[in-house]
Amino acid sequence: MDDTGLARDMEGLSVGGHHVDKQGVHLVQPTMPQPIERSILKQNVKFLHNRNQFSAEYFSFMRKLIQCNAPYVTVGQGEKLSQDSEELAMTTVQLASAFLFTVGFHTKKSLRGNATDWYEILSQHLRCSPATRSWFSSNVLFSQPTRFSEYLLECPSAEVRQAVSKLIVFCAHFASSDPACPTPSCLSNVPVEVSPTSGLSDHLLLAVLALLWVEVSEHGRHLSQYFNLFAIYASLGTAEKTQLLKLNVANLLMSVALDDGPGPPIKYQYAELGKLYQVVSTLVRCCDVSSLAQSSTEGQPPLANQYMDPALNHTYIMPIQPAVSDLLFNRYGYLKKLIEEANQGEDTRRLLQFCCWENPQFSHAVLYELLWQIAFAYTYELRPYLDLLLHMLCMEDSWQTHRIHKALKGIPDDHSSRDGLFETIQRSKNHYQKRAYQCIKMLVALFSQCPQARSMLEGAGDLKRKWTWSVEWLHDELERGGGHRAPYASTAGSNETANGYFLERSHSARLTLEKACELMPDEDGEEGVGGGAEGVATVAGADLEERKEFSAGRTLARQGGSAGSITHGVPVQREGSGGAAVSPTQQNKQRMRRRRDAITEPE
Repeated sequence: MDDTGLARDMEGLSVGGHHVDKQGVHLVQPTMPQPIERSILKQNVKFLHNRNQFSAEYFSFMRKLIQCNAPYVTVGQGEKLSQDSEELAMTTVQLASAFLFTVGFHTKKSLRGNATDWYEILSQHLRCSPATRSWFSSNVLFSQPTRFSEYLLECPSAEVRQAVSKLIVFCAHFASSDPACPTPSCLSNVPVEVSPTSGLSDHLLLAVLALLWVEVSEHGRHLSQYFNLFAIYASLGTAEKTQLLKLNVANLLMSVALDDGPGPPIKYQYAELGKLYQVVSTLVRCCDVSSLAQSSTEGQPPLANQYMDPALNHTYIMPIQPAVSDLLFNRYGYLKKLIEEANQGEDTRRLLQFCCWENPQFSHAVLYELLWQIAFAYTYELRPYLDLLLHMLCMEDSWQTHRIHKALKGIPDDHSSRDGLFETIQRSKNHYQKRAYQCIKMLVALFSQCPQARSMLEGAGDLKRKWTWSVEWLHDELERGGGHRAPYASTAGSNETANGYFLERSHSARLTLEKACELMPDEDGEEGVGGGAEGVATVAGADLEERKEFSAGRTLARQGGSAGSITHGVPVQREGSGGAAVSPTQQNKQRMRRRRDAITEPE
């Protein structure tokens, strides 16, 4: 077919109906079926709709449309909205909810912008209108029960999950004074007790808690933000903490951490429960545990707990609930998981201090677990456990000396004893030198910060000998050369975070040694090194002048300034040496050698 014929045939094409060609011949073309025509029209309209809706211009228009009404729905505290303002807030929330939960929260950040910005815009219309909060909760959240799980657990965008959780917290907080309302049907399938006098605030929190029965187990990847919802709510004030305690949140979350309910165990292997431990810590520290406290001095009342929540103004919300007390103070399963999984959190430290205060049984359990971790955990994971132990030992209640004694000398037990820090140092100095070094560094901090520990060290001969042996070992390891040794330098690996077994000659290790030497007991007053019960002879004919020389050097080191500083690693000046600088470790060499010859190592 030539080009002329093709052009003629193209001109003769028609969608349907009657047609007359150039010669005047009347032709009848087939008509397009109505269903096909409607389908094409529908697809074309949908294409135009999506192209217009999923555009930056449309999102900007919606943002401005929702935001422009904010000044008209905002009133001062204690004031009420007018009828027109109530209607305006309701219409705006209905429009914003339909847009965000259908389109806005399902788009990429490059199109929708920050999800937090949409939360701030919408919250302005929910703040002052109880009717608007009720409509939003009932029609957007409760009417579709899967929406809680969809936006709190399943949503792939962390920003959207955070924005929705803030919306729920916002509504629950401002609805706390709203009147009671009927229980939503979505809570009827969950075995939670709903009080007939409960309002919208309780219903929102219960709907979120209801996810613990099924959805949390299935969708464990994003649990951090789920539990963060309760952390945010608890941080709002005492009333919110009281509400969470009455809803039994502490007991439920502790059971989840122990895989003991209320639903199946969490299936996700790497579930992040840090926020769960934070919420439990916050709530427990609001409860009175004085019934479990006792003084080490018979007949004396226990001291007031210094680690309660400072926001309570020395007034507890309620006595600790029996179920929570049983999980925390009797079974110890939660305590072990807390120390293993959340040992770096500030809230973990505060909870342990709060519960250990004037409580010998719980103090024993905490030391029992920490000493086991210090003895067997990887050396690059030891630091948090040692920090926790240091905080436990520095608590100044009536049981402080008992805790220090157990930490230093160990805990005997018929089934599974725990080595003290000195035994751990002795056992680790050959093959796990970094473990022994970190224990020595922790003891340096303890003896420097805690007068009770320093007094115990100076008053017990066996502790003085063990401390001397530990410092001598550290001195020998740092002074000794070898293939695995690096010279003192800032480039040496860390003994706390680096992997490996042998000690690194780092600048921090040298400073630790110098501080440890500074804490060594004076030779003149070592009764325990003398004879008697300890069975160790003193150094016969010790050079008095050398002892005086060492004491003078250590005094100069403590003075700092031009005389030098052991703490900062600055050499000190020895009198009569012509101004030559002498390092503290060099001053201690002869003293350590005399001790090594005179003191036998314990069996």
